[in-house]
Amino acid sequence: MASLRGLLALALLAFLLTLVARLPARWLPPLLPQGVVCIEPSGTLWRGACANFEAAGLRLGVVRWSLQPLPLLTGRAAASLRIAQPLATLEGELTLSVGGRIEGRDWRGNLSLGAGGLLPAIPPDLEGRVALALDRWTLQERAVRQLLGHIEIQELRRRAAAGAMPLGSYELSFADELDAAGNVVGRLEDRGGPLEVAGRLALTAAPGYLLEGTVAPRPSASPELVRQIAFLGTPDAAGRRPFAQEATF
Repeated sequence: MASLRGLLALALLAFLLTLVARLPARWLPPLLPQGVVCIEPSGTLWRGACANFEAAGLRLGVVRWSLQPLPLLTGRAAASLRIAQPLATLEGELTLSVGGRIEGRDWRGNLSLGAGGLLPAIPPDLEGRVALALDRWTLQERAVRQLLGHIEIQELRRRAAAGAMPLGSYELSFADELDAAGNVVGRLEDRGGPLEVAGRLALTAAPGYLLEGTVAPRPSASPELVRQIAFLGTPDAAGRRPFAQEATF
């Protein structure tokens, strides 16, 4: 009798999974929370796409998903996602758990800085490219709790009336480490250009961040860039000036 009940439960589960797999994606928009919009859904709830996906006022462009069935048995929702728009592509694995915990694995992507990009908080006069290679990250209560991977900022420049001012290329690397306060920490280094930069980025539970380090101009730095750095204070014997920036979201 016990084995019969088990077979019936498995048959019922298989039926429900098959039913969900065949539900059309057009049923999705009414189920989304306020502020999240799926425009022109296609495919199924199991494997589908939105011609444009918007969340918190941010337009992500085309979003495609493929749900994974096994995590549903443990109360989690997991999917492979791909985001594509003219200025950005992102793809990776995303898992949502009870309690609001969000986990990502194997995220890769390229984004453009500037107007119309996926990073609206960046000053509009900055241009460049961002390359992401994040092996693992965790977000809970809007704060980053875990991060392993690196972020490259390539050919950063500032637009000005006299022309673009090159600012160099940089890398943020995270080794899945926490500081004494429990903040996720990463290392900032330049990858060539007019500025020699070394620093540390702490992602706090506020949520927010604290960025601090040193900067020194190289011979290729423009006179205007050198003048801007001079406002940071007196340099040390090696010509490095300290900087710090802190913010909450």
